[in-house]
Amino acid sequence: AGYAHLYMPDLPDWAIRDLGEFAEWAHAKHGVPLSSDVTFKADPSSYGATNVRMSYSKWNNYRGHCGH
Repeated sequence: AGYAHLYMPDLPDWAIRDLGEFAEWAHAKHGVPLSSDVTFKADPSSYGATNVRMSYSKWNNYRGHCGH
């Protein structure tokens, strides 16, 4: 689409729309949850060993969409 990457705070409308449609499809077809109990922090407060990092156990048992 002419983008090397998409920076979350600057997502174009089409990306938000299409991500929403994909999430709805994944939920309907595969039961992927439409909610999350994960806390997200913007850079740079998310760097390193912070309280937003999942433990191995939590990551291994996580169900849903998880952004990076």
